[in-house]
Amino acid sequence: MRARSSKIPALNARLRKLKHLQREVSRKQKGSQNREKAKHRLSRGHAHVSNVRKGAINRATTVLASAKPVIVVEIFRPKNLLKNPTWPALWGGASSGGITLWPFVRAALGADGVI
Repeated sequence: MRARSSKIPALNARLRKLKHLQREVSRKQKGSQNREKAKHRLSRGHAHVSNVRKGAINRATTVLASAKPVIVVEIFRPKNLLKNPTWPALWGGASSGGITLWPFVRAALGADGVI
């Protein structure tokens, strides 16, 4: 697993930690109790990375909704987004529904409309 860099420091730190946890799992003997504990720590690490990504989307859409009167949403295919080398670190683990859903929610709360 290669930790890709992003402009979100918390995400970079969590990706480095995830890399470390993955190495820890691979070094444990299969079937051992220590491997199970390491796998549990790794799954918690994945959940934390997911939460950091969702938080970044939440913050970005909140800023957009409060700053702009009208929001235009273009729905991208996640598969094509991942081809761009700068995007996967931020959007790779995020659900595509979350990317398109939050602008609508934020717009309903703050902006005048969504196109």
